[in-house]
Amino acid sequence: MDSKGQFEFAWDEVLESGLQAQLAGHYEEAEKNFKTALFYALQEQLFVHAPTAEVLTLLGKLYAQQKGYGQAEKMFRLALLVYQNIDGPHSMDIANTLRRISAMCRLQQRTPEANDYSARADAKIKATRASLEQIFGAKSA
Repeated sequence: MDSKGQFEFAWDEVLESGLQAQLAGHYEEAEKNFKTALFYALQEQLFVHAPTAEVLTLLGKLYAQQKGYGQAEKMFRLALLVYQNIDGPHSMDIANTLRRISAMCRLQQRTPEANDYSARADAKIKATRASLEQIFGAKSA
């Protein structure tokens, strides 16, 4: 198996273990596995890579699930940076991540900032919808 194949196997294995641990309520084990997946990605110099953003999002969700809203927000902000570097201007990944950041801000009593992130997400969604309508024709009534 070549280096890339070994990476993909290790990545998939540790990510799946993390998801299973999270579902079972073993949060420390899940965090360890997600961080290991992130380490593998950084070893392969894949910081600006969709699976890296996915792991950052999973870590954010894990921290939010445990009411670690500040930590969750940091992970979502890192995921946002990755998505902004790999996705086009009408990315739903960006819109979803902006919504997650908005939720974390709201849970930390930072309503004006939450509203700003929510508005940015809505603008992304609106732009994406307009782009799709332009490509596929106007929406039917």
